[in-house]
Amino acid sequence: MKRFFSLLRENNINFLKKEEIAPYTSFKLGGKVDYLVFPNDFKQLQILMKLIKKYNFSYFILGNGSNVLFSSKPKAKVVIAMQDMQSFLYAQENKVFASANINLFELNKFLKDNELAGFEFSFGIPGSVGGSIKGNAGAFDGCVCEHLNSVTLLNLNTCEFEHLSKKDIKYSYRESNISGIIIEAVFEFNKGNFEEISKLQNQYFERRRKTQPYGVYSAGSVFKRGENYIPAKLIDELGLKGYTIGGAQISQKNAGIIIKKDNTCLPEDVINLIKFVKKQVKSTYKIDLKEEINII
Repeated sequence: MKRFFSLLRENNINFLKKEEIAPYTSFKLGGKVDYLVFPNDFKQLQILMKLIKKYNFSYFILGNGSNVLFSSKPKAKVVIAMQDMQSFLYAQENKVFASANINLFELNKFLKDNELAGFEFSFGIPGSVGGSIKGNAGAFDGCVCEHLNSVTLLNLNTCEFEHLSKKDIKYSYRESNISGIIIEAVFEFNKGNFEEISKLQNQYFERRRKTQPYGVYSAGSVFKRGENYIPAKLIDELGLKGYTIGGAQISQKNAGIIIKKDNTCLPEDVINLIKFVKKQVKSTYKIDLKEEINII
């Protein structure tokens, strides 16, 4: 273990020991992680992954922290925070090149300023480029991967960088076949008009505000949609809006979202509420809900 620390320091890789993970997530929940590591460029990330493999440590890649729930005692030995990684965002005609840690608000502003259209549905999704691609984030019948041209990632088996073109990428609802750590992506968009893009972004954002809770801590939609059902609708039909376990509550505005009701909330309250909802839906509708959020 000391050698691991020594090698991190030798390569100028910043890290914190026994760090509270809650402030780094949108849920503001979670206990202490053994090592929170902050690589700041691709080379440091590659070195870090080689060390993790060498010492056989469990790990988790943390982007914007918007689709994850850490327990009070997370089992991941190392959490890799991507927030300090080098970032870039530029366009060449209708192609946009973005580092994985660019958030979707920033990307949408860039697209509007450069009059590139088609991504307005994502305005308001609280996530990063890398995380949104990995989970094929989407809303209002649009999804991120539809506009993806290619990605560059770090292969977790070889610890080498790889390039995947669009033909290599398969995606479905909130899923993709991309494995490894995404470090950059290339998107393709259509030329548009500044005023029209701005108008659509605002319309989608207002629709989101009307149907989702704001000003509270959550991780967004908890469950994945199925082919023939919408989890929020099923949960609402069961009369579970506002149902509370400990400090965790099913949102009064959107039954598919669990919020941190107050500071008494523990990660296990959320986990127990998820289990309760799944049990009720299974009992009534014979449907097994699948989590959309990552529980660590």
